[in-house]
Amino acid sequence: MKARRVNLHADKDAMEKDIKEMLACHQTDIEDLAAKHGRKPDYIKKIVTNQTCYKTARNVSLHNAIIHHKNIEINAGMPAFFHFPTT
Repeated sequence: MKARRVNLHADKDAMEKDIKEMLACHQTDIEDLAAKHGRKPDYIKKIVTNQTCYKTARNVSLHNAIIHHKNIEINAGMPAFFHFPTT
């Protein structure tokens, strides 16, 4: 049992080492592409990785401010269960 645990630990260490090497090579490839095409590495990383970027910036906008103001006006005298949603 103890030999198996040591073997699993060695396998885990070897896998972590290989992953770190792969990520280092991946980072240098991204930096090379960015330099070649005159872009920032973050831009290339967004394109190359398979992460989704569905988050929107929650900045203040005139449209959202007007909707918020109207919503407060409409819901002012109503009980909580009659409030219109703020979308």
